[in-house]
Amino acid sequence: MATAMFSAAAALTTAAVAARRYLSTHPPRPKRVPSTVVFGDEAMATGAKGALLRPTVTKTDPYAWLRDDKRKNPAIIAHLERENAYCATTLAPLQPLREALYAEFLSRTHESDVTFPTPFGGEFEYYQRTVKGTSYPIVCRVRGAAAIASARAAACATDEGVVVPEGEQVLIDVNDLARGHDFCDVSDWEPSPSHGKLAFSVDYSGYETYEIHVRDVATGRAVGEPLRDTTGSLVWGADDSELYYTTFDAAHRPHKVWRHVLGRPQAEDECLLTEDDERYWVSIRKSDDDRYLVAKAKSTVTAESALLRLGEAGAAFHVVQPRVDDMLYSVEPYGDRVLIVTNADASIDFKLCAAPLSAPGKDNWVDVLPHREGVKIDYVSVFETFWAVGGRAEGLSAIWTMAPQFPAAGAPPDMHLITPPEPVYRISMSSNYNYGAKTLRYSYSSPTTPNTLLEFDPATKASTQLKRVHVPGHDPSLYRCVRASATARDGRRVPISILFRPDAHGLRVPPDGALPPDDAPADAEAPGGLPTLLPKPSPLLLYGYGSYGASMDPSFQSTVISLVDRGIVYAIAHIRGGGEMGRAWYEREGKLLAKRNTFTDFVDCAEALLDAGWAEKGRLGIMGASAGGLLMGAVMNMRPELFSTVVARVPFTDVMSTMADRSIPLTVVELDEWGDPHTQEYYEYMNSYSPIDNVGPKPYPHTLVTAGLNDSRVAYWEPAKWVATLRDHTTSKAPILLKCEMGSGHFSASDRYRYLREQAFDYAFLCDSLGATALGGEAAPAARAKL
Repeated sequence: MATAMFSAAAALTTAAVAARRYLSTHPPRPKRVPSTVVFGDEAMATGAKGALLRPTVTKTDPYAWLRDDKRKNPAIIAHLERENAYCATTLAPLQPLREALYAEFLSRTHESDVTFPTPFGGEFEYYQRTVKGTSYPIVCRVRGAAAIASARAAACATDEGVVVPEGEQVLIDVNDLARGHDFCDVSDWEPSPSHGKLAFSVDYSGYETYEIHVRDVATGRAVGEPLRDTTGSLVWGADDSELYYTTFDAAHRPHKVWRHVLGRPQAEDECLLTEDDERYWVSIRKSDDDRYLVAKAKSTVTAESALLRLGEAGAAFHVVQPRVDDMLYSVEPYGDRVLIVTNADASIDFKLCAAPLSAPGKDNWVDVLPHREGVKIDYVSVFETFWAVGGRAEGLSAIWTMAPQFPAAGAPPDMHLITPPEPVYRISMSSNYNYGAKTLRYSYSSPTTPNTLLEFDPATKASTQLKRVHVPGHDPSLYRCVRASATARDGRRVPISILFRPDAHGLRVPPDGALPPDDAPADAEAPGGLPTLLPKPSPLLLYGYGSYGASMDPSFQSTVISLVDRGIVYAIAHIRGGGEMGRAWYEREGKLLAKRNTFTDFVDCAEALLDAGWAEKGRLGIMGASAGGLLMGAVMNMRPELFSTVVARVPFTDVMSTMADRSIPLTVVELDEWGDPHTQEYYEYMNSYSPIDNVGPKPYPHTLVTAGLNDSRVAYWEPAKWVATLRDHTTSKAPILLKCEMGSGHFSASDRYRYLREQAFDYAFLCDSLGATALGGEAAPAARAKL
């Protein structure tokens, strides 16, 4: 009997192993359970602007059952785990390549590093440091000239030893917070005005819902209970007695501002502001001069700001200018005035105005920097003796400084543009917390130059380097980045940033880094408007985003170097829908009923790179994330044969169903970005590009799709449904893979080593699919997965 039972158990075990092996080697096929979505339905179209769709239109969604807002349904979890198993099995042959890439990433990481100390007012300077082998940063501070000098020297050290600055005080060791958690993100931390306490916010799921903790710095003990279910944003009051924060509504929209008195329970906190309009998100910050709490309610097209005077008993918010449809503005108090950056009066690229603090409404706005189309103003940061203005010019980020000057002073303001040393770059203001500072800290980076912190003196117009991130083994002179453009089908010129390593393509590079004329091909200008610098076409990865007016400025990415070292050309298409060429690039030409420009621009850039000889046919890969994942889905439907491989990270692909459902986070907020599919005006147009709704019998390329189970921005079910739909219809044998992170959200892993492993996973897939697995630009076919 025992032998028979053992034999039966062994048979069952063998069968189970065989079943698991089968499931891991065959694409998962989720069941089809037809569900309907009705477009134009009054019950679903609450708050619709414009005529509803008539007659209503019904769509069938066979995979709607994959949605579980609580992320706990056993059948769905099992399906996602099967997807992960299939992905892992299919790409198992790439494990050696993944390990090689990961080792390269680590070799270019200064694992034990210190950020340059930042003054927060008073006698302390704050910084973060990392220790080799630990996954998260440590937040610290120092006080006194000798200790600050020690910390600054540690920040500039390039050896791999663990350097502990003299007199260091550890405030938060995030490694301790993360213990026992798969995910740990400290979103914000801020010392109190007396520097006696520290507040910080932490998320343990990736869903971007945070707890706010307060610690007594002297004892390290918690002050009161954590503030729960917050957005993570926090601002101290005028002293250590109170803290301000924001919370979400049911749709995960920041909509309330609260005042918390330390020592009291959260239930007694005072709500100071509630935004009931679901199109608006609320944010808070402290003014540059520390006098005011600034609250901003903003949709994609309209904004309203309010000020609360800190330190005044019973203070309440006072609106600067009541919201006006399609008018955006932000504010910064300065003395008895308030500065306003706004698109009012048809200022598409914004202008800088000023008004009395006592009467700050629009009727009293006077231009300080008048509108100039093509020169975009994004923000103004004020100091006691100078202002810094951030924006864009000629397609690149920019920072200007100027003396405080109002129109009544007479002469036009004298603005100085901080000029980086390279033609392709990203520049942005860094941490500037001292209103009385005489210098401005800013960050600079390029595709070949690691992130560099500098300090600019408006009096001398000189910049001093404080720290450049040490990238072991990196030699910038081996790489070249060029800025070119492609001609879109409607005649618009679309910028492209291109990074490559000349010697990986057989080109000589002299000491000055310039390519000699005899190494350039004779055909110096291609039909698409791109200079041809390579002797023959190469594997190329084209990255794109193109939404929300966000600019994909070219900057240093140490992981991309591993691609370029393998002879892959890396390009960024600065397509419409982004903000690279000013607000009109987005507002007029890349959203709502002009959204298809985003996709056709990307296709036109890809074709131009092929025509110019940058990219080799059959070895053109593309990558995008979030709304850039929507871009991937749209162009795959338009031109599946154009691309050999696709990586779509957390892709927003179910545009129609998501934008029809007001209960999903972000939907109502983004109606002004994409349109409302319940309306006559937008239904057909949105339906013409929605990725999942345009999948058909086409030869889709090698595709890797990623998702995060706890993603609150693009829910996991969108990529899961899209992958299932692609598999239902593709006519090619190229694999379509889904990798779902079961313990993180929209921004992938919080653990820095795990994050690099996830990057290595994606890049190994790319290198293999593009036939560029070996360093130096040669393919290594024997190592390739059988895809």
